[in-house]
Amino acid sequence: KTHNTPKSPVRRKFDMGGDTKAEMLQKVKPQYTMLKAGDAAVFDMRILHAGLANQLEGGANRYLMAVTFRNTNAKESLGHKPNLRPGYAGQFTLGTFQQELASASP
Repeated sequence: KTHNTPKSPVRRKFDMGGDTKAEMLQKVKPQYTMLKAGDAAVFDMRILHAGLANQLEGGANRYLMAVTFRNTNAKESLGHKPNLRPGYAGQFTLGTFQQELASASP
């Protein structure tokens, strides 16, 4: 249950926010991932992450689909606000998406 692991002193300091958070972010060397259309990035939500606008001259808008999976028996706090519309909460599982994708009719 990694989501239940106590936070490190450094993470607790970061979560306090304010000037401390800004100072810590100034010391971090960014790591960039260049994704092409159709690529997927899979990561642990506990990792500090952010995104930038399309930096290409004349670059198009980009659309993002975020999919989060969680064990239905896990009741502990996620440590972040969910990005799912409340009406969809608890309505779908990976299995229901697999069935829909395998369906002959949309």
